[in-house]
Amino acid sequence: MNNIKPATDLLDNINTSYMSEADKITALANAQRAEFIADVMALVVGGTNKTIKKVVSITKNLVPSFAQHA
Repeated sequence: MNNIKPATDLLDNINTSYMSEADKITALANAQRAEFIADVMALVVGGTNKTIKKVVSITKNLVPSFAQHA
């Protein structure tokens, strides 16, 4: 079950009757920007983890130079 909702859906549930239209637009823009940044950071971290795992697997297969001459 996936409970992830976009920022726009969450902001629809907030009472904004006291806010001006400009404030509503600003809040929506800020929420969308934060959501985008979080998504990009998740991709970066995910990519970094994959790269580290790949490097570790490659280095495990390497034979140290001193062991080659033994």
